[in-house]
This record gives sequence, structure tokens and C-alpha cells, in this order.
Amino acid sequence: MSFAQPRYDGTSLASGQQSDEELMLAYAAGDLQAFCQLYEQHKNPLWRFFVRRGMATECAEELVQEVWQRVIASAPGYQPSARFTTWLYQIARNLLADQHRKAHRRFTLVSDESEALESMASQDYPEAITEQGRLALRLKHCLGKLPALQLDVFLLKEEAGLTMEQVATIMGAGLDACKSRWRYAVANLSKCIGMGAPADD
Repeated sequence: MSFAQPRYDGTSLASGQQSDEELMLAYAAGDLQAFCQLYEQHKNPLWRFFVRRGMATECAEELVQEVWQRVIASAPGYQPSARFTTWLYQIARNLLADQHRKAHRRFTLVSDESEALESMASQDYPEAITEQGRLALRLKHCLGKLPALQLDVFLLKEEAGLTMEQVATIMGAGLDACKSRWRYAVANLSKCIGMGAPADD
């Protein structure tokens, strides 16, 4: 990880008990350790969000780095008017929208399970072709079938661990609408995986 950093006087203001918002303010004041704590706490969930949203591994890694570059650029004027994670995933979702416009297409996840399994086998990873592996591929396939709004709500809540209120803020939608999209997403995933009943969107 190589990022441009604000000034630093060698004194850490961060502690293990600080909130994300307090860590971000400490970083804005010049505490590099505060930034490192934020980065370590959120880099993996961010990466999973991008991957689940259909990005290839390399592209997801690049987008994660771009998110943190934007966090750094915004640090001098940062004000905790919302939860840090809400702000962070707003940045992430905006980057996805930018990628969408550049590519002129909707991102999709793996949709051909048999092709994916054959690819895994051809790479000499026979141990990956297990029931668990098949279930993981099935989940990817089913996530790829969700409408974009349902997918975003589901990933922000289940993958990023955000509250539904935070999800509604990021999506720019009402709380009830987001709850409804989440329920439809869960029902449709259950149906697709084979463990539930149909749900209309």
C-alpha cells in the first residue's frame, strides 16, 4: 500500500476504542496510524463488495485502492456528518457507477457454473470441486441474477455489515423501500439456490 499522506508529527492519536469517525478525524490531523487502522478494518469488506458486484479480482483491487485515494484526498475537509462506513460505501458505489458508464454495460457475476467448474479443474485445483465449492458457485450465479438495486442493498447489508438506515442513505432511497428490496433479494436467492419459494420483484 502506497498512499500520499497528510502531515505527521510522530504522535499517534488513535486508540483501539476509537470509532471510525474519530480515527478519520485523527488521520485528518496527521495521524498515520489512525489511517492504517481504518484501512485494515475495511479493506477486505470493500474488496468483497466489489467482487460480489461482479468485478474481476484485479479490477476490485484497483477500485479498493481508488476508494482509499479518495478518502485521503477528502481527509483535510472531512466532517463526520454521517457514519464513516456510510460515506466509504457511497464512494465505493459511485466508483462502480463510473465503471458502469465507462464500460457501457452492467456488471454481472459468474453465470455459467459448469464452465466455472471446468475452469477450476483445468487449473489443477480438483479439491475446489467440492459440495462447498459448488454451493459457492451457485451463490455467485444467483447473486448475478438479482436486479441491481436488490443486489446492492443485499451486499451493503450482508457483505459490508451496514445497518439498513446506512444502506438507505447510500442508496438515496427510503428505509421501507430498502427493507423491501432486501426481503425480495433474500427470497429470490433462496428460490434460486433451491431452499425457498418464489418472490416477485
